Amino acid sequence: RSQGLGSIFGLAGSLGAAAISDIRFKENIKRIGTLANGLATYTYNYIWSRAKQFGVMAQEALDIVPEAVITLPDGTLAVNYAKVW
Repeated sequence: RSQGLGSIFGLAGSLGAAAISDIRFKENIKRIGTLANGLATYTYNYIWSRAKQFGVMAQEALDIVPEAVITLPDGTLAVNYAKVW
């Protein structure tokens, strides 16, 4: 598992404004609002960290702003937040 996460972080670092937003890597998810485009916003933490994060779910972004979603080689979904806001 840690080897897989290492490769995800390595790929994410090269994506610029994109961030891992795949719901499969998040827990303690709480909806807190909705963007003007209808996309829900959440607080959550990644399964490998207790730090609270803010963002969207890539799986939901596919329906509303599919051009903002990037599929990494291993199938993990990332979101280019510059295209979401």
